[in-house]
Amino acid sequence: MNRRAMECLREDHESLRELLMRLDVRLELGEAARPAIHEISLVLAAQLRGHVQREGRLAVACSRLLGTWNAQTLARFAVDHHTDQAYLRVITRCAAKPSRCAFAALRPSLNGLRVSLRLHMDQQETELFPFLEEMLDRHRQPSGTGEPPAGVNGSLIGRETMVYT
Repeated sequence: MNRRAMECLREDHESLRELLMRLDVRLELGEAARPAIHEISLVLAAQLRGHVQREGRLAVACSRLLGTWNAQTLARFAVDHHTDQAYLRVITRCAAKPSRCAFAALRPSLNGLRVSLRLHMDQQETELFPFLEEMLDRHRQPSGTGEPPAGVNGSLIGRETMVYT
């Protein structure tokens, strides 16, 4: 199994959680923190985009291994992340234009993102990640070499899209 692909997804979650903690602190500061909130939301959006891509590549590899896939499980997680990305689009637009969007109007999207993204990451770590790991473990090469099965390789990691601050 390509353990590195799963490790990268977990590292993504750690990084996203760190950014959410930074966002929590800035939110307490209110309007004065708008530029920092905008910056954090841009980084969050970029990291979430990369995470969704890595997750998708791993899910596709698992579906190839299985021949069939529990599409409902995967679809639910994909929709969840699209909800998080929608929050981020509103936040980045609103935070960038103080004259067009009062901070009070920004707060509901910020709160929604903070709750939603944490919930989705928790659900993935307890439901999706174990499922993906099990599927990859089941289809490990019988030679016991530890080599990943066909279609599961370093391209699943795709770390080049990560942005760290």
